[in-house]
Amino acid sequence: MKKILLVSGSEKSIQAIASFVNGFEDVSSDSAKTAEEASQLMESGKYDAMIVNTPLNDGQGIDICVYVCEKLMYPVLLMTNDVTYKRVSGDIRKKGIIITSRPVEKKSYSALCCSLFTMCSLMNRMRDENRKLRSSLEEARLVSRAKSMLIKDMNMTEDQAHRFIEKQAMDLRTTKRNIAQNIIKTYYNK
Repeated sequence: MKKILLVSGSEKSIQAIASFVNGFEDVSSDSAKTAEEASQLMESGKYDAMIVNTPLNDGQGIDICVYVCEKLMYPVLLMTNDVTYKRVSGDIRKKGIIITSRPVEKKSYSALCCSLFTMCSLMNRMRDENRKLRSSLEEARLVSRAKSMLIKDMNMTEDQAHRFIEKQAMDLRTTKRNIAQNIIKTYYNK
């Protein structure tokens, strides 16, 4: 289920956007009225995307969009008046934010939401892949450090140290990461 944060200074706008967004299958939403509140909620990691209808009560609508998209890496849909749209749309698009001017026809809004939800799926897959890569990299660093300790303290060759870690992992039915961590603890505490 995709969880979308709706941000608007107007309760009426939040209700209108929520009624439309929640009509999509597997989508739910919460709301915020200020950029500060939206920032805290998005930083919690509970949401997949954010829809902002400017202006906000604290006047920071565009700033929160840029922050969430660039720093937190979540997809954002910004809805604004025609004057603001004309003034900032080029720069906003370059930052990866979907922007539209109000009023938005139901058909167009549906297409925008579908694009936003597609971006959610892509970003979630990228986050998962990033997490896996970071974990693999961390494991490689630990194994490399453990091998260095075995080479230095046990006078093993690199191949022997590598084989030792792999064999220990197989024999103890655990990961190379755990074996490497135990080796590091053992030799680091000497």
